[in-house]
Amino acid sequence: MTELLNPTCNQIDPALFAPGGIEIAGGSGLAAPARGISLRPGTTKELQPESASQYVLGFNYAPAEGFLAGLVADVSYFNIKVSDTIQADETAEGDPNSPFARQQYIVIPNPNASIFDPSNAEFLAVVEELAGFQRAEFGADIFEEIKFIHDSANTNLGFVQLEGIDFDIRYDWDWGDWGNWNAGVTGYYEIDYREQSNPASPVISHYDTDTADRSGNQLKRARFRLGWTNGTWSLTGFANYKGHTRKSAGQNLPLPNCYWHQDFGPGSCYPGSPYYPQEGPIFDDSAPGHYEFDLNVTYDTGEMPVNEYLRNVNVSLSILNLFDRKPPFMYTSRTRAREIRAYDTRWSEFQRYITLTITKSW
Repeated sequence: MTELLNPTCNQIDPALFAPGGIEIAGGSGLAAPARGISLRPGTTKELQPESASQYVLGFNYAPAEGFLAGLVADVSYFNIKVSDTIQADETAEGDPNSPFARQQYIVIPNPNASIFDPSNAEFLAVVEELAGFQRAEFGADIFEEIKFIHDSANTNLGFVQLEGIDFDIRYDWDWGDWGNWNAGVTGYYEIDYREQSNPASPVISHYDTDTADRSGNQLKRARFRLGWTNGTWSLTGFANYKGHTRKSAGQNLPLPNCYWHQDFGPGSCYPGSPYYPQEGPIFDDSAPGHYEFDLNVTYDTGEMPVNEYLRNVNVSLSILNLFDRKPPFMYTSRTRAREIRAYDTRWSEFQRYITLTITKSW
């Protein structure tokens, strides 16, 4: 860009060695006037929808005879690739003279002439349209100083590819006088998570050794169950597991230093404030693996009672998070509104939760 605006390396005229410009950031709607015009190099066009391709291979195993009768296993392998992901273009990493940055810049065609000169008419039209936006932070009083437009708003770049296995396995068996039993597990195992931020960047796998500090656990979640019933009473226990999460790439919700930096301690932020010492120079915003247990007890009267109003009454007691475990600490945002949370939002903040349900069937 410098070569186009100041080919002679003029150090006298500020309009050449320190040109003024417009920065477009955020949503792509703001960048619409600056896209698809003849002054723009490269192929950057108006924002297009992301595209996705996927395929799924399923497997079911349910033998009807033998000692494995009662086993039902459903396993699905899937591969999803989202292309043209919508994100900010950071190809040039802020260097306007990078060869990767050229398509992000619109340079005034004749920098030695006024922006109102006919030779700069198309450039002026874009500047005027941008100035007309309600969120514009400049006006006509500085038009003469504007020599370039930098478009860093969201555009279509790179891809994200997810590969994993969903599984649902259950085994039921009859133990005679000991009743009917069942055991099983459902969950999701992530084989790989690959992404490319832009065409000039390498493809990164979150499970490569080079990115181990961001890897996360590949067994993302699992729900184990063990149940028993004699037709009247039923008892089922569950164990819920979710693996540790990867660190965010941008650490975009930094916790103030007084909560974690080595130069501080408990009470540094305010009287009684907590302290989370960290080994590295950046606060670790990942969450550890965590277990919680649930329990369900059910009593069904069936047709046993003499009084018909007491027949087919089902009483069910469910206890979520049986041992009242706190969710792991995690400094994160739960919504796009960036509402701060101090716990891993994959788990409920209510902890132990008890419900009693009574159902009558006629």
